[in-house]
Amino acid sequence: MNWDEKDIEVVLTAVGFPHIHIQLETETSQRQITEAHFERWFGEGEGERVGYGRRLQTGGLTQKEVAQVETLYRQQLLAQVVGWETAVAFILAH
Repeated sequence: MNWDEKDIEVVLTAVGFPHIHIQLETETSQRQITEAHFERWFGEGEGERVGYGRRLQTGGLTQKEVAQVETLYRQQLLAQVVGWETAVAFILAH
């Protein structure tokens, strides 16, 4: 999901949890970048989930510029193993 700590807190408060504790931890791993990553990053997205390419356009890049970014990323990252960080939220709400 593309949520941050504040988003989670707002949702939990809205559904009636007055006491919320969120602990964020970062997991680090090695990941090989595949075609599936590019499809997720630069594809149309699913539902409300917006891909990176769409966020770049929202930020002011043209479709042509986003395509250039995708091309550069593919040249540099496809099949490469990179350090990958994932945030994990542990939530206690009552």
